[in-house]
Amino acid sequence: MKRSVPFEIFRYAAILAAIAVTLVPILWTVSMAFKPIAEWSATGAELTWWPKDPTLSNFRFVFGESTNN
Repeated sequence: MKRSVPFEIFRYAAILAAIAVTLVPILWTVSMAFKPIAEWSATGAELTWWPKDPTLSNFRFVFGESTNN
């Protein structure tokens, strides 16, 4: 049984929307993980997907190697 064209368009749009709703928060979290704290906590700062100054300091802090020694 062949489905109608509008149904197929709706189906693919729904699939793309579900993928976007799932992936955008994951990609945003990964992006924030590599940003220094000053970059994502500054007031009035522009929101960017890619860090201007990528760093691993957030991972060092989480895994016990504090940078405030």
